[in-house]
Amino acid sequence: MKQAYDFIKKVSVEEGWQPSFEDVCQIHRLVYSGIESDNPHNQLGVLRTDIDGLVTRVGNAEHGGVYKPPQLGQDIKLLLQSLLEWNQALAKSGVPALIRVPLVHLYFELIHPFWDGNGRVLEVGILYVDGFRYALFAQANFYLKHIHRYFAAFNHCRKAAAKKQPTTNHDFLSLFLEGMLETINHLHDRVNRLVYIVLYETSLKRLDDEGRINDRHYAIVNQVLKSGTPVVLAELRKEP
Repeated sequence: MKQAYDFIKKVSVEEGWQPSFEDVCQIHRLVYSGIESDNPHNQLGVLRTDIDGLVTRVGNAEHGGVYKPPQLGQDIKLLLQSLLEWNQALAKSGVPALIRVPLVHLYFELIHPFWDGNGRVLEVGILYVDGFRYALFAQANFYLKHIHRYFAAFNHCRKAAAKKQPTTNHDFLSLFLEGMLETINHLHDRVNRLVYIVLYETSLKRLDDEGRINDRHYAIVNQVLKSGTPVVLAELRKEP
């Protein structure tokens, strides 16, 4: 996964970059390079294709049902190319990444272009080129943390589309945006805590420089800050 993320960070610096068919195949090669896939038919960077007597099915009853994605290799290639072209067209027309990302992810999973693989790495590239830098990988963790909701939203959208209901993609898009909000708020709070500590340390150093506290006071407080957790007085007294 790290190799794939590094690849995306490298290629996405090009102005106007959006993932191409070749990029998607390369991402798959990098993700599965040197590891064994759960699926014996999985080949690095090679799209799934029909095999006599084998019907591809995705999902399970626990996560909202079993889905039969497109089976023919020509259909899969055409659908994937069309999806990537659609994303490029939406990007050029100004549709923000926060809307395009969950849609691309959802349709990528519906196509299921590889025997093994997912759309989370694609999300990183589209978000990265749109200016997001720090919330990318935490979003994947959000999916894992809420894996049951993730599959349920996917299947709900799939079934709603089959019934031609309006706003069929709403559940998956909402889940993605909830994850981004949670992730960004977490990063925001973390940065605030770090800034708070830096400001406190600066204030403490100024008090020491001005002689308003002595060096022993300064050392004790710094030792407590260094621990990051409450310190038992008896343990503190043992410190040099």
